[in-house]
Amino acid sequence: MKLAPQDGDRAPAAPSSVWGEPLDAVSREASVSTARLAQWRNEALAGMQGALMSREPDHRDGLIHDLKAKVGDPTREAGR
Repeated sequence: MKLAPQDGDRAPAAPSSVWGEPLDAVSREASVSTARLAQWRNEALAGMQGALMSREPDHRDGLIHDLKAKVGDPTREAGR
């Protein structure tokens, strides 16, 4: 008999939902509601995004800033 996971038991279910497995399938396998699983997935993705954006500044940051000031920011202009 499979016991329903508690809030602390996200480890097996959250990565599966982040890696693209269908929420309903992971939900059934982990005995967790799809709403809870979606919440965990969103929290995991936000955490990963924050981790990727947090880095120590280095010498390239000043150069990038100067170049963007000279030619504009191509990533912003592409969205127009």
